[in-house]
Amino acid sequence: MFCQLDESFVSEFQTGNYTYNAHKFSIDPKKFETDEKMKEFWTYTSTSKDGNGREFVATMEAKNYPIFGTQFHPEKTTQIFYEKRGGINHSWQSIKMNRYFADLFVQMARANTNSFGTYEETQPYLIQNFDLVPTTLYEGDVYIF
Repeated sequence: MFCQLDESFVSEFQTGNYTYNAHKFSIDPKKFETDEKMKEFWTYTSTSKDGNGREFVATMEAKNYPIFGTQFHPEKTTQIFYEKRGGINHSWQSIKMNRYFADLFVQMARANTNSFGTYEETQPYLIQNFDLVPTTLYEGDVYIF
């Protein structure tokens, strides 16, 4: 998942504070050694540390499938400007670096030859057809189906 990443970005990700980690649960890298199914399916590609200094898997990719995962929120650098949610690096450099994951996701999705259907067949299933629920409990959009 990092093969297309510019070498200078790799160095900056390793030394700078560019990822937004908003979670309570994460995977210990040792799990990839002790859990045979995890070890067989996934390769963890980077780690990070939480506020207590505990190491966790930050990114991973499937060994034989075009699937990757992040334990941080690359989308938050451009989408969340909520005064109670501190710690998000909104610098241009951070936005550019986190954008890499969005671009990679789109590139991988475009490689998929499956189709949902025609334009007309797709229309009833679009998120815009559902009500957006305003809330102060979550900073993102909430839809109820």
